[in-house]
Amino acid sequence: DGLPNPPGAMTFAWSMVSGPGTVTFSNPTALRTAVSFSAAGSYSLRLTANDGALSASDEVTVTVNPVPPATNLTIDGTQRFQTIDGFGVSVNPHAWNNGGLLPALTMLTDELGAKLWRVYIENADWEVPNDNADPSTFNWTYYNALYENTDFQGVWNTIAFLNQKGAYVLINGMGVVPAWMGGSVINPSAEAEWVEMWASMLFYGRNVRRVQIHSIGPMNEQDAGFPEGPAVGPAQYARLITMLSARLDALGMSDIRIVVPETGGFVPAYIQGLFPNIEVMSKVDHYTHHSYDGSAFGIDDFLKVSPYPRLNLWITEWSTSAYGWLDFPTIGNNEGPEASDQWGFATQMTVNLFSLLDQKAVGAFAWEGSDSRQRHHGNRL
Repeated sequence: DGLPNPPGAMTFAWSMVSGPGTVTFSNPTALRTAVSFSAAGSYSLRLTANDGALSASDEVTVTVNPVPPATNLTIDGTQRFQTIDGFGVSVNPHAWNNGGLLPALTMLTDELGAKLWRVYIENADWEVPNDNADPSTFNWTYYNALYENTDFQGVWNTIAFLNQKGAYVLINGMGVVPAWMGGSVINPSAEAEWVEMWASMLFYGRNVRRVQIHSIGPMNEQDAGFPEGPAVGPAQYARLITMLSARLDALGMSDIRIVVPETGGFVPAYIQGLFPNIEVMSKVDHYTHHSYDGSAFGIDDFLKVSPYPRLNLWITEWSTSAYGWLDFPTIGNNEGPEASDQWGFATQMTVNLFSLLDQKAVGAFAWEGSDSRQRHHGNRL
């Protein structure tokens, strides 16, 4: 009631009534105060209030639990469970735009620490028209001009930057092949031409542009077919990879590794068709798969009982579709809408990553590294 006046204010005092140890109040005259106890047990604390004429008090019982004993954590460095190769992104070099891609590449390498890079070329139809009628002979007058066009300058400049950063570079071909090869399929009569297209590009990159390419995954989701890539079955896939491997050997590029099968679904037949070829399989270190829901489909278990249990699992497209895709159809220069919840999208990507690691994936490439227009999806952003 504000009386008597003076003092016209309440005063407070904390005290210990009983307990097995001592009590220390950080501010014993404050209504709210922190308290520390010297020993475990049950304590009775009293708060007394006084307005200058009357006083009242109340008590509270506080139970202090014993401090749990220290836990010793022992790490056995000789016992290895899972070795992580690294993390990175897929990136579209056609977004190079006279170096406009550099800020994104720099941030991803220097700040994110991305070490694994999947540089994808789209569409995989760059040889138009055919260089000549002989797939065993390169027409270098044709190829020299082709591999210095604007698109390929973006490819070489992107890879050269990543080489300077010490990154691992995987080259992937995305989308359909040239119409004269079959477009949404690879005609059997054009298989040697497809091999020549890839071999000429890799030879030019290494010997003319002097870039380092560590591995190739020359197809993208051939199990799904158009528009992701040409529809290629397991038998034809094994034949094409075998032919390309032999052509690279003949060109002195046997050190380039091959990742297989870059599928969207788990279809074991794509790699099983290569199992009998020991020479090709000696170049394969990683089974590559795409996952947008955190599932690895038991691929590691499959590999461990295969003829090549040394193989491990890379997720070369890792993302989520739970909050809407980040790429939408565009009209003219209008960009499509972003995912409905950016934080939710990032959170779910992280949840998916830990799920994939728990299923023994040892490398993951985020889809994707920067904004770009997807040619194989009709120029979507």
